[in-house]
Amino acid sequence: MRLAEEIDRRAAKHGLVMDILTEINIGGEDSKSGIPPQEVRDFCARLGTLRNVRLRGLMTIPPPSCGEERFAQMRGLFEDIKSGANLADAACFDTLSMGMSGDYEAAIKHGATIIRIGSGLFGYRRPAR
Repeated sequence: MRLAEEIDRRAAKHGLVMDILTEINIGGEDSKSGIPPQEVRDFCARLGTLRNVRLRGLMTIPPPSCGEERFAQMRGLFEDIKSGANLADAACFDTLSMGMSGDYEAAIKHGATIIRIGSGLFGYRRPAR
């Protein structure tokens, strides 16, 4: 929430409304940031109180080889927030970012509107040291 409040503060200085996604730690991995799934509804409702931030959707990077279960869970969270959260503009809640080169088909099957296919386009890259 601290980051969202800072974005809200800076956007207000410039007379802007910033579109954002809420990152969900769908796999509960210690190595990843994001909101735990059970806290998403409350967190999104709190975001709705900010005047210069517009929540456009959810994003996640699920654990490798998670199967389709996590994508289905994300779709459920997305639909739950869209239908029940206090969004300033529910029509703008339209983005579900999930899936990468190795699992994009399952992500699309479960409603992804944004996928990341970098290694599918550019090949595998070694992590920076």
